[in-house]
Amino acid sequence: MTTIHLAYPFHDVRSGTAVLAAALTLFDADDPVELVLSAAEGMPGEAAVAELGDLWGELIARLGQAPRMRVVEAVEAATLQVFARIVVTGDPIGDATAVLMLGSVGRNLGSAYGGSGWLRGRTDLIRLELDAAARRRQQRSGRAPCDPVRIVVMLQHIQVWSAVDSIVRAARDSAEVRLDVVLMPDASGSFQQHPREEVAAYVAERGVPLRDPEWLRGRLTELDVLIVPDPYLARWNTPPGLSPQEVAEAGVRLVLAPYAQALSGDPVNLRLMHDHPFHRLAWRLFAPSEGAVANYARHGGAGTAHVRYLGSVKRERLLADQEAAVQARDVRARLGTERVVLWNPHFVGDRALSTFQELAEPILGYAASHPELGLLVRPHPRLVPEYLFSGLLEHVADFRARCERLPNVMLDESMDATVAMLAADAMVSDLSSLIAEYHVLERPIALLRPSPDLAFNEDRTWLDGTTIIDAVPGLTDFLDRVRPAPQAPRGALPDLGAGARIVETIVRDYRAELAGASAD
Repeated sequence: MTTIHLAYPFHDVRSGTAVLAAALTLFDADDPVELVLSAAEGMPGEAAVAELGDLWGELIARLGQAPRMRVVEAVEAATLQVFARIVVTGDPIGDATAVLMLGSVGRNLGSAYGGSGWLRGRTDLIRLELDAAARRRQQRSGRAPCDPVRIVVMLQHIQVWSAVDSIVRAARDSAEVRLDVVLMPDASGSFQQHPREEVAAYVAERGVPLRDPEWLRGRLTELDVLIVPDPYLARWNTPPGLSPQEVAEAGVRLVLAPYAQALSGDPVNLRLMHDHPFHRLAWRLFAPSEGAVANYARHGGAGTAHVRYLGSVKRERLLADQEAAVQARDVRARLGTERVVLWNPHFVGDRALSTFQELAEPILGYAASHPELGLLVRPHPRLVPEYLFSGLLEHVADFRARCERLPNVMLDESMDATVAMLAADAMVSDLSSLIAEYHVLERPIALLRPSPDLAFNEDRTWLDGTTIIDAVPGLTDFLDRVRPAPQAPRGALPDLGAGARIVETIVRDYRAELAGASAD
């Protein structure tokens, strides 16, 4: 059972209607979700609890079946093991954020996937069913093992391109592969949006045409392997019949190349990154780090027989993309400063990892008083949409205007973080997978810690050379000490060739399966 705690305004019960309505829209009686409501202190009065019951009944009559809900004392609520704690303020702006957090919880739960009962089944039975579907498909195909393997890379957010960049390059250049890239629509708008024409041009520059969902629908019978970097793509946020789950059920082999290395030790985050329903569907999972393989063993329910670590595709790109390196030098020239720092603020979401609200003013203030330092601001692609959806338009406008006014500050809301990372001598960041990627450049990193309670998981080689910052004085000291960085790392570069190794493994393993199916 997944428990969500709502700190509720029992002094004005109906002021929280929008949040309760959102909960009923996201979850129903069949979902393993329980809402626990409490006041800020003590137990709400009988009249308030009765009014809540009336409101709950009205919402059920309007919206349909509801998840489990109960009211407890504040002390009991504080001791519960919960998936998320969300404050319902009764204020429209504050509750817009609460609704966003509920939506984030819903998207992260398998129950939000639609048809998820099958996904919650035993992993061994799921694997048997997928193996049987793949074998039937391979036997019907009439294909020879020496035929090119037909691969599609499916994206929903172009910002995760680095997770597949060298895979695409290797597959594009291989005579043993026929490759296409498909962009799925993002109806939620939770990520920074870019016009499809710009995304198509970006992908075309890498030698691959960008396909749309209907193109894929017409060619599903020809497909062998689907590569996905985003484990949250699902039935609920893709066109009917085209979710990775449905494609896998049809016998296509599903490969997960995760866009992020998990850094957090938060139990919920660990489950999302290592034991999501998607992990049970994957035929091959190419881990983003060597330590991630051990994390899949510790925290996943699907085992590690299908997990491989062949190097990090994202780190390979930082080491090998010469075009991005040239663009990075152009960025430094435009800033015109000897030193450049990249600031990577995280979105709030439901895990409270962001220091943006507290540190935006000190960081921009430092840049204003130190014109010899260039500041590249690269917000997480969910940060600005989160503010906009919460009704905080003026905050976003003020922030963008402040960055625009400072000649040594550049706000980067482009599709790709690679250029900004290569341009920077050091990075200042909330807890983000970009830290583990930037670490390969052997440049200083400052981790902005929102609380001393912030936990890391066991895969923590990225902590070497990372400075943990708890307060503004420590941040100021870090920025004072930034110096121009060497252009190339001095150590061994085991990530080079990761994309090619992944493609070779997919082709070899799929052809072996096809040969076995043909022999039956």
